[in-house]
Amino acid sequence: SGADATALLEYVEVRDGNARVNALKQYGGGVLIEGAGSAPVLSGCTLRNNQAYDFGGALYNDLGQPTLINCVVRDNVCSGDGGGVYSVRGAARFINCTIVGNTAGGAGGGVFTRLNDGSSCPDNAVFHNCVLWGNGDAAPVDQADQIAAPLNFCPPERNALAPAPFVLEHSIIEAWDGVFGGPTNSGDDPLLVDGDGHPGPGSAAIDFGVSAALPPDVFDVDSDGVTAEGWPLDRDGHARVVGAAVDAGAFEFAFDCNGNGVTDEVDIAGGTSVDCDSNGIPDECDTQADCNTNGIADRIDIAGGTSRDCNADCVPDECAPPAADCDGNGTLDICDIAAGTSPDCNGNLLPDVCESDCNDDGRPTTATSPRGPAATATPTAFRTNARIPRATATATSCPMGASWRRAARSTATATPGWTRAISPAAAPATATATACRTGASWPNGSSCWKTRTSARRAPCGGLIRSR
Repeated sequence: SGADATALLEYVEVRDGNARVNALKQYGGGVLIEGAGSAPVLSGCTLRNNQAYDFGGALYNDLGQPTLINCVVRDNVCSGDGGGVYSVRGAARFINCTIVGNTAGGAGGGVFTRLNDGSSCPDNAVFHNCVLWGNGDAAPVDQADQIAAPLNFCPPERNALAPAPFVLEHSIIEAWDGVFGGPTNSGDDPLLVDGDGHPGPGSAAIDFGVSAALPPDVFDVDSDGVTAEGWPLDRDGHARVVGAAVDAGAFEFAFDCNGNGVTDEVDIAGGTSVDCDSNGIPDECDTQADCNTNGIADRIDIAGGTSRDCNADCVPDECAPPAADCDGNGTLDICDIAAGTSPDCNGNLLPDVCESDCNDDGRPTTATSPRGPAATATPTAFRTNARIPRATATATSCPMGASWRRAARSTATATPGWTRAISPAAAPATATATACRTGASWPNGSSCWKTRTSARRAPCGGLIRSR
């Protein structure tokens, strides 16, 4: 088969094994690992209903370096120590494992190991993000029912290396004494809902683990071609990390926030629920932001139709800044443009009605402004409100939209068309030649018709039309 001592076993169930009194070896009812070169990886495996006459009802390890990831060890039994797991020599690693309902006639209903201390000692076991709950042994109920780890001192030897340390971190241990393994552990109830150890709502296991402890996906178990990522799947084949951190134990909590009997992950994947910001929570259950302070989460507003979200950014349209709806019609500019309600002739995502001249055609923009090249002004015919792109001056020009801050300027000759600028400081000009039809002088900011030859001085602030 090509398998060796470092083989990967995925989603295998080992059950009803029996290392009986008359067996060749009376330990390791389900799995027996021996020898320094033995380093198999068991991923998503279940070891259940096994028994051993002596040690390790489900698994016995001696000097091996096995790694168990997302495994369930349940309902195993032995007459000696370690109803579920017995590993006293060798760096066995248990990562996100659930060890529940095992029984030992000796010590350590869930796990029996030793704290090896001394330069001649073998390496110690390691536990990350595990749940040890509901196990029992021959002693009164206490922490040792879940994991028993007596000290084993080895006499020093010359040139011998210190053993790899014992580690028990970010794990949930029934009857935990608050000290063993360190402060990252907990004795809070994981609220397991079945024999496999799935966590229920409100479980202490949710987001309790540390994601950095997940080993790299060297086997590409999710077949996505990425092996540098952390282990991506849980015991059920679902995403291993959902939320702020990985859950403790073999299973990520199967959220069903809307109570429809379908997990949120399946709801979203199947289109039953929308997850507009891809945070793994159906929008109807995402109760964080409430920008309009109506007491209803924004995503629920949107999902229920109470609020519009025309650009699908998960923010109700009414919460957008005023500048995002320049024409004040209650629809975001970007959505007006996308729907064709408001033209955007220059493609700058600002409706044409909000710009003075969106296409530089010499005419102020209106909702029905035609698109096309700039209008051409001639001396004899000018459309109402038509203009040329820029006034031509013999000395200092007064371009469209600029201001003359002083009245004294060199004489400018206006090109046919009109020039409009705003400058409260500009002095009124006196009409010459043909009189203004609306008055004898140019008040600053007023309109006046004049012959082309008489338009000798154009103060910014007036409106000049030449015929």
